[in-house]
Amino acid sequence: MARRPVKTAKSQPKADRPFAPGYGIVGAADGKGLLPWPWVARKMNRCRTFWLATIHAGRGSPHVMPVWGVWLDDAFFFSTGRKSRKGQNLAANPACTISFALIRTLPFALASRLPNGSCTLTILGLGVAQS
Repeated sequence: MARRPVKTAKSQPKADRPFAPGYGIVGAADGKGLLPWPWVARKMNRCRTFWLATIHAGRGSPHVMPVWGVWLDDAFFFSTGRKSRKGQNLAANPACTISFALIRTLPFALASRLPNGSCTLTILGLGVAQS
């Protein structure tokens, strides 16, 4: 009899605030208002247009473009051509950031893929009312 794969609970990113000395931003343990992961995941599921930030393969400068994508099972999927600027940048350096904005708000979630293949998520929550 074949065994069914065991489903394991996915780990959720740890909510944090950006490090910005002198701007009055307190640490995650010192203040209120950090958005819980399920709230962010719901918003990501509803979004279709994201902003992809990569590092220009030839110049080392940031390159930011809107992309259509889908957030599915806590992962982001999009497509691009291998010869596109995004494709060339990601082939040379997989480090990238995905963000999106609600109307009249600043981006509130940044998912970053690190060179070692792991991902981090920074939840900003600036100017966003929880719904």
